[in-house]
Order: sequence, then C-alpha cells, then structure tokens
Amino acid sequence: NMIKTTLVALASAFAMAAIAPAFAQTTAPAPQAPTAVQQDNQNIRQDRRDIRKDEKARAEDRREARQDERKGDFKDARKERQAAHQETRDIHQDRKELHQDREQRREDRKK
Repeated sequence: NMIKTTLVALASAFAMAAIAPAFAQTTAPAPQAPTAVQQDNQNIRQDRRDIRKDEKARAEDRREARQDERKGDFKDARKERQAAHQETRDIHQDRKELHQDREQRREDRKK
C-alpha cells in the first residue's frame, strides 16, 4: 500500500514536470503598449476622475466656508472661498483637457 502511494506520487510529479514548461510558456504573454485610441480612453477616464475629485473638494470648501461664516469666523471663511475658487479653476482646466482628449480620440479613430 505504501509502495502504491509512492508510485502514484512519483507519477504525478513526473507528469507535472512534463506539463509545467509548456504551461509556463502559454500563461505569460508579452505586455503590449496601448494603442493610440486606448491611450486616449485612459486619458479621458483620468480627466473625468480629476473633475469628480475637484468638484467634491470644491463642495467641501464651500460647505466649510458657510460654516465659518455662520460662526462669525470670516477670515477662515475667506480662505475656504479662495480654496474653492482654486478648485473651480482646476475643474475648468480638467474640462478643457477632457475636450482635447476627446478631439484627439476622434482624430486617432480616423487613422
């Protein structure tokens, strides 16, 4: 019974040794660079993420500014309004980049 178990273990080890090199060659394809349209799509997704993040930050800054004004802390409220204004500028910049990326994707699809 022990000999039988040993023989089965050895047979499976030899079988795995024979299969392993062939399996290793098929599972690891070489990485490929993204096409121009794929890169454009990645840029568009990143721009949309940036816009959402900046809109969230702007809303938080505006909320904090209102809270500071209610408490009478006008100096901190002004700082929060300035931060919200900066986020607004970032949003406009990201939207401009999004538009440019969409235009680039249209051109790349024509090629």
